[in-house]
Amino acid sequence: MLDRVLLPLLADAAADVARPRLLLAGYSAGSLAASSCKRPHSPPALQTHHLLVSYPLSVLWALTLGRSPTIHRALRDLVDDPASDVLAIFGDADQFSGVGPLRKWRDGLVAAGSGRFKGVEVEGADHFWRGEGLDELVREVRDWLGID
Repeated sequence: MLDRVLLPLLADAAADVARPRLLLAGYSAGSLAASSCKRPHSPPALQTHHLLVSYPLSVLWALTLGRSPTIHRALRDLVDDPASDVLAIFGDADQFSGVGPLRKWRDGLVAAGSGRFKGVEVEGADHFWRGEGLDELVREVRDWLGID
């Protein structure tokens, strides 16, 4: 579902040659990889965006085989980079992480970071984005990337 909705949107944004940018996006376990990629420091004109959809916070330990402190540190470093631009979006009905831990995680990143970090909670959306919330997900990503 997400690949049919988000991939065309992200491809359109990346194809805008007037505004060159690097888009690093991941869904669920893929958001761990995206959040671990540092923003390149050159060329300086290249905008870099990190999109984290349904970050698997509560099962991080299993997905990383015990390397969750390294993943947490990489994300903190990314959010602390003043030139970073990170959107984390999750549903309040996430079956894996639960909304309470995700809210605490989001609020901690907002408080700790000096870069651009936006954490969005979508009402009614689950981890898989089936049913409710998909339109809001697309709206939030379009707004974040400045796509009309």
